[in-house]
Amino acid sequence: SQRVEDLAYSPDGTRLAACGGSPGRFGEIQIWNVADNSLLISSQVSTDTLFGISWSTDQQRVVFGCPDNSCRVADANTGSQ
Repeated sequence: SQRVEDLAYSPDGTRLAACGGSPGRFGEIQIWNVADNSLLISSQVSTDTLFGISWSTDQQRVVFGCPDNSCRVADANTGSQ
């Protein structure tokens, strides 16, 4: 992504979620494995940059903000909404 807007560690600290994108082109979430710096998930989810990302307490989902003033939820293991 051209821009990273927010980062959040999973509650257990093993994964890092990132959101951002390219303004007016796409929004993307990424989930990284902290131990080996590997990218687990990269998912394009909108046509504009995403803002703010947070984990659910059970670490199964991430929620992020969209420029249309909505929030969306994605599965942290697959990236599907």
